[in-house]
Amino acid sequence: MSEILKERCVGVSVVRVDAADKLTGKIKYAGDYYNDEYLHGKTLRSPYPCALIKKISYGADFDWSAVTVVTEDDIPGENVLNNFNMDVPFLAKNGKVNYVGEPVLLVAAESEDKAEEALKHIFIDYEIIEPSLNVFDSLAGKNLIYNDDNIIKEYNVIKGDASAVFENYDNVFEGVYKTPYQEQAYIEPQVMIAVPSENGVTIYGSMQCPYYVRKESLKLFDFPPENIHVVQTPTGGGFGGKEHFPSIIASHAALLAIKAKKPVKMAYDRVEDMEGTTKRHPSIIRVKTAVSDKGKLLAVESDIIFDAGAYSMASPVVLARAAIAGAGAYNCDNVKIRARAVATNLIPTSAFRGFGAPQIFFAIERHMTRQALKLGLDPVEFKRANLLKQGDVTATGQLLKEPVGLEKCIGALFEKFNYSSLYSEYLNQPFNLKKRRGVGFSAVFHGAGFTGKGEDYIKAKAGVRISPEGTIEVLCGTTEMGQGMRTVLPQIVAETMKVPFSLVSVAETDTDDVPDSGPTVASRTTMIVGKVLKDAASDAYEALIQALKEEYGENDIKMENGAFKVGAEKTVDLKEAAAVLKSQNKPNVYYSQYSSPPGVVWDERKFHGDAYAGYAWAATACEVEVDMETYEVSVLRLVSACDVGKAINPILAEGQIEGGCIQALGYALMEDIVMKNGKIQNNRFATYIIPTAADVPLVEAVLVEEPYSNGPYGAKGLGEMPCVVVAPCVADAVAMAAGIDVCDIPLTPEKLFVRRKGESSDEN
Repeated sequence: MSEILKERCVGVSVVRVDAADKLTGKIKYAGDYYNDEYLHGKTLRSPYPCALIKKISYGADFDWSAVTVVTEDDIPGENVLNNFNMDVPFLAKNGKVNYVGEPVLLVAAESEDKAEEALKHIFIDYEIIEPSLNVFDSLAGKNLIYNDDNIIKEYNVIKGDASAVFENYDNVFEGVYKTPYQEQAYIEPQVMIAVPSENGVTIYGSMQCPYYVRKESLKLFDFPPENIHVVQTPTGGGFGGKEHFPSIIASHAALLAIKAKKPVKMAYDRVEDMEGTTKRHPSIIRVKTAVSDKGKLLAVESDIIFDAGAYSMASPVVLARAAIAGAGAYNCDNVKIRARAVATNLIPTSAFRGFGAPQIFFAIERHMTRQALKLGLDPVEFKRANLLKQGDVTATGQLLKEPVGLEKCIGALFEKFNYSSLYSEYLNQPFNLKKRRGVGFSAVFHGAGFTGKGEDYIKAKAGVRISPEGTIEVLCGTTEMGQGMRTVLPQIVAETMKVPFSLVSVAETDTDDVPDSGPTVASRTTMIVGKVLKDAASDAYEALIQALKEEYGENDIKMENGAFKVGAEKTVDLKEAAAVLKSQNKPNVYYSQYSSPPGVVWDERKFHGDAYAGYAWAATACEVEVDMETYEVSVLRLVSACDVGKAINPILAEGQIEGGCIQALGYALMEDIVMKNGKIQNNRFATYIIPTAADVPLVEAVLVEEPYSNGPYGAKGLGEMPCVVVAPCVADAVAMAAGIDVCDIPLTPEKLFVRRKGESSDEN
């Protein structure tokens, strides 16, 4: 261990603790678990987007003696996921299916082949109902799926009087912007293993939120909470797709295991994973702005519609984040936002990295560029003149008390990216070039942690355990899913307790051993859970100091080079200090719990106030080249400057930015789920195209540190922000290069060709 890590851990690029095991294949994922006793579970799903189940028949020529079948009738408790709107069934409820792929029943057998064969011998008689396959049909009441209007959730944000401004100003501009579904495309598909016991069940699997899996399944079973034991196995990516959905597949495995009285493993292949799990919400967003003759943004109106699919899942909170960002990162006195999540007979949509922000920021940022060009203004200067700054008030009425890092991000960005000269050069390039280039720019914010009072409801708890061996164990329900949590959180604890990083590890994420720290979502792990752990570690450190003072009658005690210096002569290592603590009958585990920073006020009913305790900020620029014959887009360079507050581990922070930018490039340029009669047509990576190494441009991450007063060592949330800032930046660049006024993504060659042909016809 290098000397620097004995003295300082925060701000150091410590090597990821799980890097070697993942690179060598040593690490064991849920799919790698195998036992001869395991039964294999499979799901029978609806082939129709909307239908009544009239009759279920089982083939008389098939041997059912070795097959376990679970239907809705086998559910001992309530057939509903314990989530936001309490409407998501574990199995098709009350004899009705509402989307293609909805689980109807489950089977388990001694082999996957036997389970698959059993499904072929189950016959369901359906009465087909005409579905609503788009939000406009649903809003028109074509088929009632949810309540009496198909609106799952609606938010309204009002600041000032936008309508009055639009009536009195001439510089009013409107646009409609569309974004698609996006598949999370994690490397490891959904896998769960359920092991029954005499009075409960233990669930192992790939997930972001073990306590969600436990408490969201409570309505399903008659067990007390302590009898549902959940252990997260190493998780090969999540991006939101393993936030709520694992509760469904875990409950399916548990239902089968309890009925069969044997362990059951359910492992989706890629096709089933893509066809049966949640996606990013498609959106249609209308934006209207009014601008003064001097370029000041006077009013913003946003009408946001998200396609939620057949059930609510996380739509209420995804939509909330979009509504809060409905005016973008801009200071505007008059704002009117209406946001609706609409039910359709399509696959439910839910959490995905960015959580509603990528959709609205694509619309707002693209609109602001188009507004500037309409007025003959430079888009970057127009945006910079209107950006939020410290002391401004957001659309929800939040006074920005903390420093706003946007200008720092822009300054750092343009030190790396010569935007102005490239913009001038490409603005005047001949149109008859075979390949044309363009540049784009975007600026965003992202609130870290849950919206409004979310963190107060969760009250994240975390702690540290001092072992007799002289090591420190981090106790938290937060999960590692590739982002580096098992490295960053120990860095915070090691720094706080002034011990070498090598002495700190993270306990396995097991609900029988670690507290509920809240889900691993919302860019909250480092900022929220890290702060709770910092407080717990501080208490543990002070407890050790006090114990040594009492033991040796010495007040001059401090940590030096990983050991306690007691007075002028004596040195006590952590193992000896732990023994002293034990000899004095003092606890070796110290917990802390989240509490909101002072002055944070949110009115959920009015949807007004401090939407987030802290914000991160980002600015991004890119350069693209468009082949004017094929309309293929090549991103040549992308630079993203992100205000992270404090980079606990700089190289991991840069990796988060680079990875998020690449994921967002897929969203902007190529990822496009094709639906036909409610069924996904491109259900595998051969047909659903995501970026490969050949598609990745030079991506540069620039870390900007504008510390947040309530974050651990100033750290803010980072994980989602790179997915928010890229799509509008790329769209601006493509529009400039191709001479096409793009308003929807992905920007595929086919779409650009059709759009350019249409615009050429209009010009003629």
